Amino acid sequence: MIYTIKDDNILMDLRGELDIANVDNFKKNCLEIAEEHKKGFVIDCNELTFIDSTALGAFVTLNKKLTAYNKKLVLKNLKPSLKRLFTITNLDKSIQIIED
Repeated sequence: MIYTIKDDNILMDLRGELDIANVDNFKKNCLEIAEEHKKGFVIDCNELTFIDSTALGAFVTLNKKLTAYNKKLVLKNLKPSLKRLFTITNLDKSIQIIED
């Protein structure tokens, strides 16, 4: 997984689909990165086209891990249809969503 570190955050981009077919690898890698660096995550979702409930679960798991380190998960540039999933599940209350 490609990421960079800037200030106190891990920066990464997501592209394509994040679903049951690939979410386990994404979650495992993110949790390992979080454990190693103990920094917040800023994930650019501009080119993310689809997520399912397993992806939402992965974001929740990552957010809990980061919260334990007093860090934040920030998702930016979510497409309106994906942002709606976070809104209707109330995950927008615990995971920060921003526009770039």
